[in-house]
Amino acid sequence: MIPGTVELVLVGIIVAGFALFVWSLVSILQSRLESAAKLAWAFVVFLVPVAGPIVWLVYRAATSPSR
Repeated sequence: MIPGTVELVLVGIIVAGFALFVWSLVSILQSRLESAAKLAWAFVVFLVPVAGPIVWLVYRAATSPSR
């Protein structure tokens, strides 16, 4: 059976959310934060699946030095 538009959109949203989740975890691990801060951010990302990664990426952008 061929999936409809709604199913394709939902799969796209799920894939994008998972990619954002993985990207934020990799970003946290590569950051220069102390281990305790990394662990805290990882918990935020795990416990708040969509908002957590977005908050981390906004925080990272706000605190990173300008190029």
